[in-house]
Amino acid sequence: MNLLHPMIIHFPIASLLISLALEGLFVWTKRESFKSSAVIMLHISALTAIFAVATGYIASDALGHDSPGHDLVHQHRDVMLAMSILLVILSAVVFKVRAVREGSLRKWLFPALLLVSALLVYGADKGGHLVFEKGVGVEKNIINEGHHDSDHDH
Repeated sequence: MNLLHPMIIHFPIASLLISLALEGLFVWTKRESFKSSAVIMLHISALTAIFAVATGYIASDALGHDSPGHDLVHQHRDVMLAMSILLVILSAVVFKVRAVREGSLRKWLFPALLLVSALLVYGADKGGHLVFEKGVGVEKNIINEGHHDSDHDH
């Protein structure tokens, strides 16, 4: 089992949602600390998403085409790949275009973050179904350890 993907995926998830929250706070309060922090978290999210995509491909290759939930793996992959591409593009635009980062086009950052975050939540939900409903990436001996008859005798 590839343990790297489940360890890495939480970084882009958390940092993107924190970026969205900070940008929302900036829109509401106009505090500069929220403004700059939202951008930093956006860049962290984009960077870590690249690693999450790479490790996701490695993990999905290890599953094979006959694994449970194979179609769901493809759906999860496609949504998260699209989200990650949009996230990296958004991060690059914010980095390169001062008007988006600090000027008149900043008003479009919150809706863009909201869209990317919606894709993230939708794709992450598919990933969660893979793990919790299909058991993808869960070692069989871990599942069976908690179901010994001797455990219920106590």
